[in-house]
This record gives sequence, C-alpha cells and structure tokens, in this order.
Amino acid sequence: MTSIGLQLYALNYNAAASLPTPAPQPASPSTSTAQSTDTSSNSAAVTVTLSDAAKAAMQAQTDASSSNDPTAAARAAVNQLLSAAGATDAMVGGQATIDMSGLDRDTLFAVASNQGGAFTDDEQTVAAATMDANFQAAISGPVAASRVTGDYAAVYKAGMDYLDQAGSDEKASAAWTQERTALSQGYQQATTKPGVLPANIPNDPIAPYVQAVDAADPSTASAPRAIADVATDVRTALNEQYASATAPGAATSPNSGTIDLSAFDDRSLAAIALNTGAQFSSHEVLAAQTEIRSRTTSSVMAGFNQSGSSAALSGDLLSNYNAMSPEERQAEGWTPDLYAKLLQNAKDAQTIADMPGAASSSSGDSVLDLLGSSASTTPTGLLNQLA
Repeated sequence: MTSIGLQLYALNYNAAASLPTPAPQPASPSTSTAQSTDTSSNSAAVTVTLSDAAKAAMQAQTDASSSNDPTAAARAAVNQLLSAAGATDAMVGGQATIDMSGLDRDTLFAVASNQGGAFTDDEQTVAAATMDANFQAAISGPVAASRVTGDYAAVYKAGMDYLDQAGSDEKASAAWTQERTALSQGYQQATTKPGVLPANIPNDPIAPYVQAVDAADPSTASAPRAIADVATDVRTALNEQYASATAPGAATSPNSGTIDLSAFDDRSLAAIALNTGAQFSSHEVLAAQTEIRSRTTSSVMAGFNQSGSSAALSGDLLSNYNAMSPEERQAEGWTPDLYAKLLQNAKDAQTIADMPGAASSSSGDSVLDLLGSSASTTPTGLLNQLA
C-alpha cells in the first residue's frame, strides 16, 4: 500500500496535499549485489512481486485504455481500484486505501493534477505520493552512492533524466518546468563545488530528500554508521561506477577491469577490503586492499619525511589509529602488538629526547623498523599484514 510520507517531487502537482512529511528511510538499491564468489556478470536476475492492489491497478488501466479520453480513462482506473479495495474513498484516517503503484506515469499525473476536476482531494494526494515514491526510487541509487563518493552531481543528473521521461502533459505543467529548472541549477552547483550538497534552490526536490535521509541516519561522529550500512552504499556506488564506465580498461563488472576507488573514504575501503556482508568480489577486495596499501604508504612516508623524528612519527600514527573505526584498523592490518610497540617507541623516544646530549643519541628501533621496513626506507610491514 502506498505510504504517504515525504512529498517533494510531486507536491506542486497536488494543491490538496497537506500531510505531514516524516523523514524517509533510504530506498533499497535496485542494482545487483556482487557475491564473494566471482561471476561473469555484474547483474543478477531481479524478481519483482506486485501486490494484489498493484495488479488490480494495472488491470484497471488496461480495461480503461480503450477510451480516447485520458481523464476518463484515469477516472475509470481509479474507480476500479476503489471497487477492488471495497472502498469509497482513496484515504481513511490519513492512510491510503488503494495502491496506485501499478498505474502508469501519465495516468498518475492526470489524477495528481486533477485533470478535468474529476478527482477528489484524497485521490490526488495518493497519486502525488505515488509519483514521489517513483521519483525517489529513481534517485535512491545515486543518493546511496553519494554517501560514499560525495558525488551529488550524479544525483541531480538522475533526477533530470527522470523528469525528461515525462509525458507531454506533465512537461507542459508549471510544476515540471520549475523542478526541471531547479535540478539544472542543482547540477551546476554540484559540478562547480564537488562534494557539497546544493542549497538555496527554490523547488529543488533533491536536497531536502538527501537531508531527510541523513537526518534519519542514527549515526553520529562518536558512533559512525554501521559498517553493514556503509557496505550497502558502497555496493551501490560501485554498481553505479560500472554502469557508467567508458574509459578503456575501466571496470564494467565486479570481476575485472580497473576500479576507481580514489573518491572512496577509508571506512568505505575497509568495508570492501573486509568483504562486509559478502557483497564484494575477490577482484574488488584486492582493489580495496591495494588502495589501502597505497594510502598507508603515502601517509607513513609523508609523516617520516616531514617530522624526521621517531617520536613525532609514532605520535602521528597513534593519533591516526585512535581516529580509526575498528573496521579501518582491521583493514589496515593494525594489531595489538604493533600498537603496543609504537606506543612504547614514542615513550622511549621522548625520554631520550629529554636527556642531556639527546641530539647525538639513538632512540633505538625507529618507527620504520617497527613497521618492518627494509633499511628504514620503505615501510612495508604494516602493509604486508593487509594481505
């Protein structure tokens, strides 16, 4: 049954809609999941199960399609839904009594916009909510991916693509023009300022939706998102990347090709490297491990070259450790023994630094030695633990 919740996209079509708008839960991505066992395709068969009410809507629309009057056909389809539900009104107590998800977009628009004055306020509200649910489903994948990559431009592009698929009547409406303009402005903002959610755009249906989804997320800075939720968004982001890949050698499936992980944060990489929820292929896991190795090598060497001090480098590494989630530590190969050695090294180095003649004293094992480097030039010990 249709849920009357956050209405952003279709609200302007329905002057009667005035229901509360609780924050939505992120829609489940429709893209396929790559299992830990390699496959030759990045998509799996999708089975869609329609409710009896949705089937009735489709049948109602089929029965009414012989009419040359779109408004009359839409009216007939709604009447049949009401009859099948044994209802006289489309809503009772703020809840929909009929499911319009089986109606096509043109029919939904006819009802939501009250073409010919043929539809009740409640019928308009249910149709508008259904249109909005369809719009949210169209952008849910890119929204999930944006939580990993910060790519809001892709979200606005998906929204524009969805609006561009509208029928001629919908495109002729003022609401469609306003929202299409808003999405174009949002796309321009997101392209100009990557990683920043567009703001202050009248009639923008996307920014409020993204904000509502974020507000519904229970995570905080002290309690990061559950790694399983991160993995789900990462899975979606990877699938989006494969679907849009055009560069030579770029991955178009989970099992081969070059995967661009440069925009993924460390927690997202950890989700892949640990194969959280068995959602990732061995090729993806290896790519994430390789990216983690590269980042850790760069970080350690940059810290060593900048500080030139074993104590300072140990302190930096320990600070980084404390800022990591358990999953990031596991993915980077941190062990209790390594942490204890770095902590002791930092203490020893500081003690020696406080002694007279410290400038000519040795601090014992260097941090690079503790990380297992060869001749203290290439830190590899910590990285090798990732394999």
